Amino acid sequence: MFWNLNYWDKASTLAGEVENPSKTFPKALFGAVVLVVGSYLIPLLAGTGAVNTPTSDWSDGFFAEVGFLIGGAWLRWWIQAAAAMSNMGLFEAEMSSDAFQLLGMSEMGMLPTIFAQR
Repeated sequence: MFWNLNYWDKASTLAGEVENPSKTFPKALFGAVVLVVGSYLIPLLAGTGAVNTPTSDWSDGFFAEVGFLIGGAWLRWWIQAAAAMSNMGLFEAEMSSDAFQLLGMSEMGMLPTIFAQR
């Protein structure tokens, strides 16, 4: 769960693009924390309670196998697809933040002006 809470700092990079960030950001971050923790905690509790497996079996990718044991192939597929989309979202957050930082550095004259084009 720790790795899925990364990239929260990227929101601050884009704060200048948000209308009234001092009010919007705390509400959005609180709601996001609730959604993220809930979306991991509830399935994890359900998975650990429904399947009697030793803790040594819980390694990378085993949660999809738990989905298969509980709901069959379709649930394993959905868990794997959700993990892939999560990784794509993390990648997009990183790239958009990096691009915005390059834009700001270019506008300040620290990088060539080609990076300042939108």
